Amino acid sequence: MLQPLTPQLVVLSPSLGASSVGPYHSKLTSMANAAALKGAGTTLVLPKGERPQLPGSIRVLQVPNVFNHRHVQQALEGSNVRHVLPLREACVETAASLSGALNLVGISPDSAKLARDKFLMKQAARKQGLATADFTDLTRNYTDLYNFAREYDFHIVLKPRTGFGCIGTKVINKRSELLKAWYEIQGKSQHYIAEAFVNAAAEYHVDLLFRGGENLFVELCRYPEPLLNAAFPGNMTCHYARTPQEETMIAYGIKMLRALQVQNKTGVAHIEFFLTPDQRILFGEAALRLPGGSIVPLYKAFTGIDLAEAWVLALFDGDYKPNPIYRDNDIGTELLAAPHAGTVTATPPSELSGLEGLLSHELWVVPGDTTHAPEGSTGSRIGHYIYANNLPPFALERRRGEIRDALTKGVEIQAQ
Repeated sequence: MLQPLTPQLVVLSPSLGASSVGPYHSKLTSMANAAALKGAGTTLVLPKGERPQLPGSIRVLQVPNVFNHRHVQQALEGSNVRHVLPLREACVETAASLSGALNLVGISPDSAKLARDKFLMKQAARKQGLATADFTDLTRNYTDLYNFAREYDFHIVLKPRTGFGCIGTKVINKRSELLKAWYEIQGKSQHYIAEAFVNAAAEYHVDLLFRGGENLFVELCRYPEPLLNAAFPGNMTCHYARTPQEETMIAYGIKMLRALQVQNKTGVAHIEFFLTPDQRILFGEAALRLPGGSIVPLYKAFTGIDLAEAWVLALFDGDYKPNPIYRDNDIGTELLAAPHAGTVTATPPSELSGLEGLLSHELWVVPGDTTHAPEGSTGSRIGHYIYANNLPPFALERRRGEIRDALTKGVEIQAQ
């Protein structure tokens, strides 16, 4: 008698890199561990040519085009696929399309499109009563863009409709910059939107794990610096002593699930908001995938919940509910950046002593890895650290600088 095939969690990613470490390796490992707890294996689908270093328990399939769900479906023929998830933003729509083609429980292709196309996303947010910065598509001509920009004294933002990580985003400050940017996006302007620049007093994000109308995990974080010009991007939990505006953002995050038509599905969401100087809340963007950067390890350090693991457990086990155990104070995280492109020749020891306030750290490079020039908010990130957020702002900034310097000075990079 033939044995039934092992159930599979299928994870899609456009790349993973040749290193054995990194934020996506960590998320994938957590997802695979959770699947294993429920008796399932994990299959990672990558484009041809990728050579990831992964545990032998994770099966790797390579396809000509990871964004074509038919290619992926063909490669998975004969597999007992239970769930399909995106590891990265670029695969959200493919995962939804494949789930639909295989008649699996998952986010619908329509919801995935709403979460990827910023123009449609902002329209959906407004229909739910959420305020946004003024915006327009760029399907017409330069005159229409010029007239839009003139309303805001030429202080606007151009961004790809389906972009992520601020890659391709252009901040316009004056009229001469507008024409230059228009020429740079010629031939693809229909894939961009224009937004009025928001001079925010603070920027936040709400992260959720939801299932069948129930919110299993909801937390709020603040970005210490504006995303578009953050020298040292990071996040700070906002669990204690929330302001009324911060509580409202959480309610708006839940409301945004309805805008994306996923409130009765099972999934995760990362939703960003601006707080203006006059205390108005503006919706920024939303994504139906795990939060990026070092947000997942931040939440794990703060609540004990690994959001990557919890997402998979919530899918495989209808009775699963995370049980957070909170730290006594809010904490923060910061990404570490490579100073330049090159080859890593040395890294500091894994254990560092004498750094007050350092709770944990992780490097995403090993000797022999290659770093790249920064691009968007993703930059060339070589790791992160998590710190205690229990000092006044000026003292906390000094502490962050001391930790940052101690960690990065031990990473030696030979310039290319």
